[in-house]
Amino acid sequence: MVDPAGPLSLACRPSRAGRDTRMDKIAVLFDIDGTLVRTGGAGARALDRALDELHGIPDGMSRVKSAGRTDPLIVRDIFRAAKPGHPLKDEEVYRVLARYVEILAQELRDTDTFRVLPGLPDLLEDLHASGKAIVGLATGNVESGGKVKLSHGGLWKYFPFGGFATDAEDRSELTRIAVRRARESAGYEIPSERIFIVGDTPHDITAARASGVRVVAVATGPHESKDLHPHRPDFLLENLSDRRRFLEIVGL
Repeated sequence: MVDPAGPLSLACRPSRAGRDTRMDKIAVLFDIDGTLVRTGGAGARALDRALDELHGIPDGMSRVKSAGRTDPLIVRDIFRAAKPGHPLKDEEVYRVLARYVEILAQELRDTDTFRVLPGLPDLLEDLHASGKAIVGLATGNVESGGKVKLSHGGLWKYFPFGGFATDAEDRSELTRIAVRRARESAGYEIPSERIFIVGDTPHDITAARASGVRVVAVATGPHESKDLHPHRPDFLLENLSDRRRFLEIVGL
């Protein structure tokens, strides 16, 4: 575990004196792929099948780098690489994604390499049991796709809200939406230093910075710790298996 920012400074530690404990909340917003689950390639295969079926583009995912990108932007990038000069209209992008979600459910049923990542769901149970954590998502998945993936792993029930690619194609914007919804869920303006994005790519770190909140990077996706460290997350963990350390980081 690497902690680029060092321990929480006293300035970041909320004072207990005079605080209304009903407003002593934190918010923890998780990415999905590479952070909560690994689909064993089911997502890539489903999108490949949808693009081939609807637009005659085989092996589309081999044409782009998808880690940390939102679903609509991945579709646009693939189409741009396969058919230059013929950009997809918005309705065509979401037709591809609707078909992708249908195929995704089948691919997940057929794969034996899907897995929930270390430390989960126990960590999510700990957060909910604390009574002080607002837990949601900040993910590049369209909402229906995220639901299919997390439901397959028994995790969807932990996430009553989120920011999704169906809210905004830009990762930073959907993260701002997730932060706003966390504050709405809490019923008050949770301070930015008590809101944490948890993700496995540099895009998650950039989005957290754009929202003015803190970020816990985890090396459970395609990027190793040495790749994430230069992007200066507030905290960098190998995985989420050390639940005690994670709860300490977020102030619980």
